[in-house]
Amino acid sequence: MQNYLFSIAAFLILQSFVRIIIPHSKYQGYVDFVMGLILITIVTKPIAKFVKTPPSGAEFALSRYSLREKYEDKFAYLTEAQNKLILDEYTKQLSSQVSMYVKNTSKEYVCGEAAFDISTAPEEFGAIENMYLTLYKPEKRGGIITIKGDKISLPQEGGESAELSRIKKMLCGVYNLYEDNIHITAGGSP
Repeated sequence: MQNYLFSIAAFLILQSFVRIIIPHSKYQGYVDFVMGLILITIVTKPIAKFVKTPPSGAEFALSRYSLREKYEDKFAYLTEAQNKLILDEYTKQLSSQVSMYVKNTSKEYVCGEAAFDISTAPEEFGAIENMYLTLYKPEKRGGIITIKGDKISLPQEGGESAELSRIKKMLCGVYNLYEDNIHITAGGSP
């Protein structure tokens, strides 16, 4: 505050000295104009400290970069949460769909459980990499379908039974997978 008052007093003394040196001349209007601008600058300088000045180029770039990082982190979190919800719903729909395909095409088996390895890479998001199925062989008794509790034995030589092979081929065609990517376990009660 003391410097502020000293600056105003010094300017007023300088202004008086200039008016004494240049008395009533044709340049008096110009001199008064310049002196007025200087006085305005001196008076408003302390007020300017309270007004937020725009950041310099470097400060602006840093603040913009930190904001960008902050929002990228939030965006990444939201994207991850959204992708998880999408994959959960997608997996439920796939399980339902596969169960229906097996039920409609197989006379011997019903689908107990279905699990999937699904790609989360941006360029292949949602692509099925592997399919894991647990199939059960129903037994009809008096019009009611029950599931056998005993393990279904698959032939050791020659691979899977013809019915399981047919189910695999059907799923390969529907979901565009290789037979090696479909893993079927046929077995006990659910």
